[in-house]
Amino acid sequence: MEISSELRHLVDRRILPLERLLGDALVSANMVVATEHHLCVSELVVHARGDHRLHGLAKGPNWQAAVGAAVEKVMQQAQTLKGKWHGQIGRAHV
Repeated sequence: MEISSELRHLVDRRILPLERLLGDALVSANMVVATEHHLCVSELVVHARGDHRLHGLAKGPNWQAAVGAAVEKVMQQAQTLKGKWHGQIGRAHV
Protein backbone atom coordinates (compact mmCIF):
# COMPACT_ATOMS: atom_id res chain seq x y z
CA MET A 1 0.00 0.00 0.00
CA GLU A 2 1.32 3.42 -0.87
CA ILE A 3 1.24 5.97 1.95
CA SER A 4 -0.22 9.33 0.94
CA SER A 5 1.22 12.57 2.24
CA GLU A 6 -2.09 13.25 4.05
CA LEU A 7 -1.87 9.96 5.95
CA ARG A 8 1.79 10.58 6.81
CA HIS A 9 0.89 14.06 8.09
CA LEU A 10 -1.98 12.59 10.16
CA VAL A 11 0.35 10.05 11.80
CA ASP A 12 3.01 12.70 12.48
CA ARG A 13 0.43 15.04 14.02
CA ARG A 14 -1.08 12.29 16.22
CA ILE A 15 2.31 11.06 17.48
CA LEU A 16 3.54 14.55 18.47
CA PRO A 17 1.87 14.54 21.95
CA LEU A 18 3.44 11.14 22.61
CA GLU A 19 6.86 12.55 21.71
CA ARG A 20 6.27 15.44 24.12
CA LEU A 21 5.16 13.09 26.91
CA LEU A 22 8.13 10.72 26.69
CA GLY A 23 10.73 13.29 25.67
CA ASP A 24 14.27 11.88 25.58
CA ALA A 25 12.98 8.49 26.79
CA LEU A 26 11.45 7.86 23.34
CA VAL A 27 13.84 5.68 21.35
CA SER A 28 11.73 4.86 18.28
CA ALA A 29 8.16 4.69 17.02
CA ASN A 30 6.83 2.55 14.18
CA MET A 31 3.33 2.82 12.71
CA VAL A 32 2.03 0.05 10.45
CA VAL A 33 -1.13 0.80 8.47
CA ALA A 34 -3.24 -1.60 6.41
CA THR A 35 -6.76 -2.14 5.18
CA GLU A 36 -8.76 -5.20 6.18
CA HIS A 37 -12.32 -5.93 5.01
CA HIS A 38 -13.21 -2.26 4.42
CA LEU A 39 -11.63 -1.24 7.74
CA CYS A 40 -8.51 0.78 8.34
CA VAL A 41 -6.01 -0.91 10.68
CA SER A 42 -3.15 0.85 12.44
CA GLU A 43 -0.55 -0.62 14.76
CA LEU A 44 1.83 1.56 16.74
CA VAL A 45 4.89 0.14 18.49
CA VAL A 46 6.98 2.52 20.60
CA HIS A 47 10.34 1.65 22.12
CA ALA A 48 11.17 3.66 25.23
CA ARG A 49 14.30 3.70 27.40
CA GLY A 50 14.87 0.71 29.61
CA ASP A 51 13.81 -1.71 26.88
CA HIS A 52 10.10 -0.86 27.29
CA ARG A 53 7.84 -1.54 24.33
CA LEU A 54 4.42 0.06 24.16
CA HIS A 55 1.91 -1.36 21.69
CA GLY A 56 -1.42 -0.16 20.33
CA LEU A 57 -3.55 -1.87 17.67
CA ALA A 58 -6.80 -0.33 16.43
CA LYS A 59 -9.31 -0.69 13.62
CA GLY A 60 -11.71 1.95 12.42
CA PRO A 61 -13.91 3.07 9.56
CA ASN A 62 -11.34 5.69 8.53
CA TRP A 63 -7.69 6.52 9.09
CA GLN A 64 -8.39 9.27 11.63
CA ALA A 65 -10.25 6.85 13.91
CA ALA A 66 -7.78 3.97 13.53
CA VAL A 67 -4.63 6.04 14.00
CA GLY A 68 -6.17 8.06 16.84
CA ALA A 69 -7.26 4.95 18.75
CA ALA A 70 -3.86 3.25 18.37
CA VAL A 71 -2.04 6.37 19.58
CA GLU A 72 -4.47 6.75 22.50
CA LYS A 73 -3.75 3.18 23.65
CA VAL A 74 -0.01 3.85 23.59
CA MET A 75 -0.48 7.23 25.34
CA GLN A 76 -2.19 5.50 28.27
CA GLN A 77 0.67 3.02 28.53
CA ALA A 78 3.22 5.84 28.31
CA GLN A 79 1.52 7.79 31.09
CA THR A 80 1.57 4.70 33.31
CA LEU A 81 5.22 4.07 32.53
CA LYS A 82 6.17 7.69 33.19
CA GLY A 83 4.31 7.54 36.50
CA LYS A 84 6.34 4.49 37.49
CA TRP A 85 9.56 6.28 36.58
CA HIS A 86 8.63 9.28 38.73
CA GLY A 87 7.66 6.97 41.60
CA GLN A 88 11.07 5.31 41.51
CA ILE A 89 12.82 8.66 41.63
CA GLY A 90 10.82 9.66 44.73
CA ARG A 91 11.60 6.42 46.55
CA ALA A 92 15.30 6.66 45.78
CA HIS A 93 15.64 9.80 47.87
CA VAL A 94 13.83 8.41 50.93
